[in-house]
Amino acid sequence: MSEQNIIKMKVERIDRYNEDYSFDVNVKELIMNLFYQLHGLLKYIEINHTSILDKYIQNLETKFEEVIHELGEGVNIFKEYEKSIDLDTIENFPDLSERYRRVIEISLNLPEYKIQPDINEVNITAFDRFRGVKIPLYLTLITLAETIPKEAAINLYKELTDKRSKPSKDREPHMHKIDEMLDLYRESFPNTHVYSLFKLEEGKVVCRIDRCMIYEVLEDFDKDLDTDIAYLTACLNDYGHARMVNHNFVLTREKTIMELDENCDFCWHDKSIQKEITHPNQEFWEELD
Repeated sequence: MSEQNIIKMKVERIDRYNEDYSFDVNVKELIMNLFYQLHGLLKYIEINHTSILDKYIQNLETKFEEVIHELGEGVNIFKEYEKSIDLDTIENFPDLSERYRRVIEISLNLPEYKIQPDINEVNITAFDRFRGVKIPLYLTLITLAETIPKEAAINLYKELTDKRSKPSKDREPHMHKIDEMLDLYRESFPNTHVYSLFKLEEGKVVCRIDRCMIYEVLEDFDKDLDTDIAYLTACLNDYGHARMVNHNFVLTREKTIMELDENCDFCWHDKSIQKEITHPNQEFWEELD
């Protein structure tokens, strides 16, 4: 039997994309997590790039106000909830905090769900949940690239991401076998992505994504999508995630939908087994159907 036929026999194709797929989301918990995310970025800038902090915060306040004015002037559901989040960098800037919380509410499309401020959990679509998580980050990174040169902004965020995901050999791994990456993707994204999974060999597995709801969320939000910033928003953390679940895991990838390629080509390697880290060639990905 040919190698191509062997590949086709073993490929697991998952195509259950559902634009209406929904699930319960703890909205206050999500808002809090996004505040921690912004706090981490501002704290990193405060410590490592102090000279730009004040200007960046001013620009964020302006950007968020523009979004509120354009998309959700009346959206103010969890009024003053941000005051209960104890983060020193954020609480020093009440206008920023209030506008950021409202931008999150707008991004989540909360008025459509008629949510009340005393309700924590609501059933929302995956599309709106991705909106709520990714649009605020996209806006903060776009604003950073408007505050300092774009290349410097990209490098700054990469520095922060690398620091957050720095592997530790002392940390107990969350995954012990690289095959568990396939389990994770199999369980996490069947309704929001179209993709193929394949175990290439011991210690090496792949995933080709052909449709990505996160890309569609960002493209819908910004018709002039900055693909470099979109990549930082949605894709950069994939490398750190691989390192964090096991310090022996390495992700290689040469294409992403977010950068307007036809697909994303993930390949995870366990370097305790794979002595050479080599990414599959283009012919392999074309056969992965």
